[in-house]
Amino acid sequence: MTATSAETLTRADPYAIPATRRGSVAPLVPAVRAEVTAWRSGGYPGASNTTQRLLEHWFLEEHEIEPGVPFRWYFCQREAIETLIYLHEVVGIRTAHEMVLHFRQELPVEPRDFARYVVKMATGSGKTKVMSLAIAWSYFHALREPDSPMSTTSLVTAPNLIVFERLRDDFEHARIFRRDPVLPPEWRRDFDLAVCLRHDPIPLAAPGVLLLTNVQALYERPEPRSANPVDAIVGRRPPRDPVAADPPLRRLAARGRVLVVDDEAHHVHDEIQSETREPLKVVQTIRRLHELAERGVVAQLDFSATPRDQQGRTFPETVVDYPLSQAIEDGIVKRPVIGELSGGPPEEVSDDASVRYRQRIGAGVAKWRDFRKALEPTGRMPLLFVMAADTTSADQIARHLETLHDLSGRVLTLHVNLSGRNKGEIRTDELEEARRWAREVDLPDSPYRAIVSVLMLREGWDVRNVSVIVPLRPLTAKANILPEQTLGRGLRRMTPPGSGVDESVVIIDHEAFRNLWDKALDDAEYAGVGRESLDDTGPSGQVVTVEPDRLAYDIGVPLLPAC
Repeated sequence: MTATSAETLTRADPYAIPATRRGSVAPLVPAVRAEVTAWRSGGYPGASNTTQRLLEHWFLEEHEIEPGVPFRWYFCQREAIETLIYLHEVVGIRTAHEMVLHFRQELPVEPRDFARYVVKMATGSGKTKVMSLAIAWSYFHALREPDSPMSTTSLVTAPNLIVFERLRDDFEHARIFRRDPVLPPEWRRDFDLAVCLRHDPIPLAAPGVLLLTNVQALYERPEPRSANPVDAIVGRRPPRDPVAADPPLRRLAARGRVLVVDDEAHHVHDEIQSETREPLKVVQTIRRLHELAERGVVAQLDFSATPRDQQGRTFPETVVDYPLSQAIEDGIVKRPVIGELSGGPPEEVSDDASVRYRQRIGAGVAKWRDFRKALEPTGRMPLLFVMAADTTSADQIARHLETLHDLSGRVLTLHVNLSGRNKGEIRTDELEEARRWAREVDLPDSPYRAIVSVLMLREGWDVRNVSVIVPLRPLTAKANILPEQTLGRGLRRMTPPGSGVDESVVIIDHEAFRNLWDKALDDAEYAGVGRESLDDTGPSGQVVTVEPDRLAYDIGVPLLPAC
């Protein structure tokens, strides 16, 4: 892999408690940060014995995920779970109104009977790990503390099936709780959590339950009218399997209070539909769960890298803010660079997108080849992602890329629904291919070198090998979420933070990304982010690898225990 060059920016330590913090546009965050910092410095006063033990295990003890491989939580992950615990357990906030009163802010928050906290964490900074900490905390607090307000039942929701598949890799069979050092050793036998996926039966008697589902599967739907006149008189015939027929929302509510955890939660916070002025179905569903469950929803924990509404306003209940700029400075994600085009012919007038955008596509392919050449000795294969304006354009661009000798047979085209109920999601006929690709595209034997689509890399795709992005869509929404989400798909690192590798992702010149850069630079927010001539961008440093003809002389060095 490429080693850090002399020109590489000095990176902050992503694990250490920082001496200074970046500002936040979220109104509550400065005051919340100050109180949580003081609480941490004081040794977590007011926390229960259970919480004290968990915080000690997570952040004060040394961990190994396998022999010789140390593990530490990022500070952003630590601060996120500390904040949630402090607000809910120590301060005792149960509603948005209480939070506004406590921090003396005048904010237009939606009335509800349960606490909702929004956690803003940049793509690649480990939101799922914080979710696992929150679920474990709720479980053990409910198990070990008398009169605990927490629950051993959790609901984890995804906005679509691709995000669901990503979460499934972590939560199925409670995998993440044992892979990471989440559980204190002496409590592992007490952690009896049944993980249910979407339409699985939900056991009422299990000590703990985690239901992972795409939120649409929870929607209550009216019973279809029966054409049988007898049913109108004596009622419908009971189902053969009453448990399977019971709506999942009601099965979950039957267990009592529930902790709700929402991933990619900017979808959840679109409180009002602009056309009907009615709450979105997902919002109605969570409120319905609160009504059905005995003692209701414990709390709603919403995680998003872009918690903004359609007018670009930060959600008022945001209590944690770990921005993309800080993740870049900490070296948790790649350093993004916009490659500016200079000279060359203007865009041609053509109905064929591959002709109309030939200059930008060609520039992207050339830069992808630079990455491929630099990374070849490491065994890593960089990916080129082209974001087309529509499915017709995607097909045209894919056909053009297939004509190139080093991309022939290596182009993946995935289409999305552009209208109707499932707008923005992978088309049903390509869903299985999309799921398989999401799992395998970073593997050394993956056949793909380029991906062309419209929206499918917007969220939920944890791809590490994307090195060049060619955006060809307008990206003009007021919320300005899509450019940052698109950028996020190329930010995940191929190597661990702190490995000495300065990784970058190049975005070919685009107006929406220029605007994102300009705002960021004006706010002095994005450290190490810039615009460069495309000729000057690309992988930096020097490749360090073992010469193949010397592998036979590899000598193992024994590890001796300390005396």
